[in-house]
Amino acid sequence: KARKLTMNEIKLYIAEMSIAIKELHNNNIIYGDVKPENIMIGNDGHIKLIDFGLSTFCKPNEKVKNVCGTTEYLAPEVLLNEGYGTQIDWWGIGILTYELLYKSTPFAGMNKQYIYQSILKKEPIFPKDEDQVVVSFITSLLQKDPCKRAGYTEIVKSEFMKDFDSKNFVMSMISS
Repeated sequence: KARKLTMNEIKLYIAEMSIAIKELHNNNIIYGDVKPENIMIGNDGHIKLIDFGLSTFCKPNEKVKNVCGTTEYLAPEVLLNEGYGTQIDWWGIGILTYELLYKSTPFAGMNKQYIYQSILKKEPIFPKDEDQVVVSFITSLLQKDPCKRAGYTEIVKSEFMKDFDSKNFVMSMISS
């Protein structure tokens, strides 16, 4: 739909994406291409994750070295060719959250090289009066060091998700 998403809708989609990514990780799959174009919204208001073309199997604590993903969503460790694990998907959730809220990615630019340098060296810029809960949530996912990056547990326990009542929200979506 062409309208702006509400904060509860954004939280629902981030929660559902997080559950989907966690389930993939539980099955040793790195999704590798989190972005709005790969998320469909069903008639029931729930997400459907599509396009597994860049997904890869990865044993726990194993590192993958093939470069995959969409330029604006690439995690620093992918760009550095250090090898990466499931943490790249949590970086993608951070970029997705930012894009859903602000209608652009935090490291947008005129060309790939500029975007790559921004991902590696810059921090996301937030609106001046942005709620610090939102800023903290996104920055926890956009940690350049994958070992410090938030994941599923941190998302679920975050202040950002604290007041989100998914059951009542989904029920109100279905009845409307």
